[in-house]
Amino acid sequence: MLDFWGEPKTSQRYKQKDGIYTSYIYGEGDKTIQIILLDLRYNRDPINQVSNLTYLTKRKFNNMGPYSPSDV
Repeated sequence: MLDFWGEPKTSQRYKQKDGIYTSYIYGEGDKTIQIILLDLRYNRDPINQVSNLTYLTKRKFNNMGPYSPSDV
């Protein structure tokens, strides 16, 4: 992902563990805001893909994707 977004190879983000995240602080004094960006895909539960037959016969026409909820 970092390569795709053109992150410099010297970026500290390449050394982070547990996913991709960063934060930025803008402004000064009492006019300061911190923006925190998280990539939550890293810590998600496992993905359960349903069979092609189940997707085509039960899920597709109900506007449901090819994945079922995780039991974790």
